[in-house]
Amino acid sequence: MKILLDTHIFLWLITDDDKLDKVLSQEIKNPDNEVFLSVVSIWECVIKYQLGKLDLPKSPEIYLPTKRKQHLIKTLIVDEDTIKHLINLPLLHKDPFDRLLICQALQHDLGFITQDSEILKYPNINSKVYNNRGKIYLQLGEYQQAVDYYNKAIAINPTDTDAYNNRGIAYRNLGKYQEAIQDYTKAITINPQSANTYNNRGVVYYNLKEYQKAIEDFNQAIVINPQDGDAYYNRGNAYCDLGEYQKAIQDYNQVIKINPQSSETYNNRGIAYYNLKEYQKAMEDYNQVIKINPKYVIPYNNRGNVYYDLGIKYQQERNKQEAKKYYHLAIADYDKALSIKPYHKIVLNNRNIVANQLKNL
Repeated sequence: MKILLDTHIFLWLITDDDKLDKVLSQEIKNPDNEVFLSVVSIWECVIKYQLGKLDLPKSPEIYLPTKRKQHLIKTLIVDEDTIKHLINLPLLHKDPFDRLLICQALQHDLGFITQDSEILKYPNINSKVYNNRGKIYLQLGEYQQAVDYYNKAIAINPTDTDAYNNRGIAYRNLGKYQEAIQDYTKAITINPQSANTYNNRGVVYYNLKEYQKAIEDFNQAIVINPQDGDAYYNRGNAYCDLGEYQKAIQDYNQVIKINPQSSETYNNRGIAYYNLKEYQKAMEDYNQVIKINPKYVIPYNNRGNVYYDLGIKYQQERNKQEAKKYYHLAIADYDKALSIKPYHKIVLNNRNIVANQLKNL
């Protein structure tokens, strides 16, 4: 998420002022976010310092950039395209610094973190502030609070597709699938070219086991964006659940072309191969998952299942030596999985089944 800090927010941050909300502070410090401080804020602070209205431990032209860098905050300049927004900005108040910051947030599509009641009078920026707060709570997993902020953003701007889409994500995580579908559908009505929204609605249909509707949405996402790896991955999962494993494999192949380091995709393609009894290909995929992520429990369990099935095959053929070999390989994989996650119920159960099979061999 890209964030622009209002001047007072930055000053509260660098002085550890209690006025700064803890949630906002966490998000500013979140390394996944890209945070900006405008040169307008530095300009404002320099003037206030010269007028004796701002107390700082050092001269602002040295102190503020130093603090900005310490907090890994990027600088944002003012360009001509930003100034153009002033033409359409209503004269709700006369502070030139605030008005320039609003223009920068609009020009660069930045979430604006502010607690200035004057700035919040501007409908466009107010909607962005609420939408940004919603994103923060969405990232924190506080989904109902996220919904509350998206409600406010949509009340101000009923055509805000970003707010509808993100509120849909919050509803989905709350298990309110119908509300999520309504939000995604509204967003699609406003912007029918959003692959992300079709993909998100498809995920909800998938969770509801309405696989055909899910596949239709994933299809549309791929039409809009043929490089949408998420849509291929999700459609592959839908095909897998329908037992259409070859179609699932084709989709997983596409994901791997787009993202060769997707361990989840290799794992799911391995499951598809496993269900087709193409054990060698399944094991190759599980091996690749383990290579990418050696601490991932599931591929060890799944490879153990392949070894177990091969053990059963050889036992049925009355080849005890080969059966024992594969049962021991299965147990070794289950043990490896349990060394990572000791009380994994599925792995424990699978290990017990193989151990009993060995006893009765």
